[in-house]
Amino acid sequence: MRKSFILLAIGIVAMLCGCGKERKVYSKGDPDADLQQCIKYSEKKQFEEAIECLEVFKSRFPGSEHGQTAELRIGDAYFRKKDYLLAADSYVTFTKLHPNHPQADYAYYRLGVVRVELRERHI
Repeated sequence: MRKSFILLAIGIVAMLCGCGKERKVYSKGDPDADLQQCIKYSEKKQFEEAIECLEVFKSRFPGSEHGQTAELRIGDAYFRKKDYLLAADSYVTFTKLHPNHPQADYAYYRLGVVRVELRERHI
């Protein structure tokens, strides 16, 4: 009985230790440099890293110009990853949230490009 309890306790501790995923810190303290770092991930075709970095950045600067730029770049990262449905969703969300943003036209254009890609793939 005592051995099984000890084994159970060790198993639970081992599972709890394995649950924590180490998260990267994407902040250098300068919003412009932080945003550029996120964009560099996308340029290096590290799309998951780029999207995670941009999501963290967006949550740190909600409603700011930097946060809005991050929202738009999330759509770009999904597009480059060829995840067209998520890219389309990102662009639609951006245009709904920021219809008067200076880059709203860009978001509409990218949404059109996504729709062409989806039509060619018959999705």
